[in-house]
Amino acid sequence: WTIGFWSLISYDRKTGSVLAAFINGGYDFFPFLDNLTAVFNNHYPKQANDAAITVIISPAENSCLGTTSPTVTLKNFGADLLTSVDINYSIDGGIPAIYSWSGSLDTSSSVNVPLPDITVGDGTHSMQCYTSNPNSSPEGYSFNDTASTSFIIDIAVAQVAPLMEDFSGATF
Repeated sequence: WTIGFWSLISYDRKTGSVLAAFINGGYDFFPFLDNLTAVFNNHYPKQANDAAITVIISPAENSCLGTTSPTVTLKNFGADLLTSVDINYSIDGGIPAIYSWSGSLDTSSSVNVPLPDITVGDGTHSMQCYTSNPNSSPEGYSFNDTASTSFIIDIAVAQVAPLMEDFSGATF
């Protein structure tokens, strides 16, 4: 996929850092974006305490159950051992619930964290999840904290079809 003209500028208030990228036509944007993500996540100066939700594993796609057990992937982007963090999660933009995680997570390591069950009704829903208070300290960088997903719940009772066929005849 090629594009025309693009400019991307990012400013970090905490460090006063500016990153600017200008792309002038005919360039495949996705490898550039992958490299940019690697710079932010791997080469940006590490803060002491920087946690993130990198993936919402579940809920995902479609479910026939009104109650779901969310699971997220927590990653320690910080330089210090992560021993506690608040995982904030909300459904459909509602008031976030907070799950206080505690454990031992080395720098650059990840762990899957099951969250308390949630109950939602029929329909399409969105879930947003982000971290705060890593090691009871301010978050190192906020650009890598959040993950989101959409999912569908269909708990309607199945309808019985009025057609019966026993496949006993020569034609059916």
